[in-house]
Amino acid sequence: MSNASTPTLLTVKQFPEKHKAFSENSLRFQIFNAKPRKTSRGEIAGNGLESALVRLGRKVMIDEAKFFEWLDRQNGHAAVETRAKAGGWSAKRANGVLHDLAEMTDDERYGVLVYLRRLAAERDA
Repeated sequence: MSNASTPTLLTVKQFPEKHKAFSENSLRFQIFNAKPRKTSRGEIAGNGLESALVRLGRKVMIDEAKFFEWLDRQNGHAAVETRAKAGGWSAKRANGVLHDLAEMTDDERYGVLVYLRRLAAERDA
């Protein structure tokens, strides 16, 4: 029986099979750079992906939902969603902006879509 709160975990090999936009090598690069690390020149900050990773011994699995949240943060879209929520947008308001989409920037349109996707997921949960 499936639990709605159980995260979808994919191995590094499974993730690119499901999401063709990401290669196994690009994922391994991001995973390698996820944690802060020390070099002869000092410490290098991680990229923040560690929060989306589950490590079990040598096996590394990726939490699918957290990975895409991390990706949104990397591209600054989380800030757009925060602005939308701070503006007091409800689901009704977000749906009502469809006629305004032509005047919005790409980032604003993406922020609305992310917000609607999360509202739908919360409703279905």
